[in-house]
Amino acid sequence: MLACCGVSEEDIINNYAISERYLSAVFQYIKQENVEKGLDEGFDGTPDLVMQETFEFIKDKWGSVEDYLEGVGFSYDDQSKLSALLMRLEGPTITRQDEASKELEKTSDEEG
Repeated sequence: MLACCGVSEEDIINNYAISERYLSAVFQYIKQENVEKGLDEGFDGTPDLVMQETFEFIKDKWGSVEDYLEGVGFSYDDQSKLSALLMRLEGPTITRQDEASKELEKTSDEEG
């Protein structure tokens, strides 16, 4: 969804990696569910390398995220519609890594 809205690969990768901090409260349940599904521990976290390699794989095989989505049945037109819908939503958004880090620090300070 982020790629459909024009968010840079760098920001998507950073956003993915930050997810692990927010998942810490439920991490034990994620690990347990993954074990029950037969997945190894490599599926437990959200390291940035995983998203980097995902982008590389998509680009090598399809050329772009948009072309990949088209190839799996999510048309360019539907991608544009999704982007238009999501970009119309109002409310606070974080689009840059440095802003996300500041928000995380603020949240941690409030919790601690």
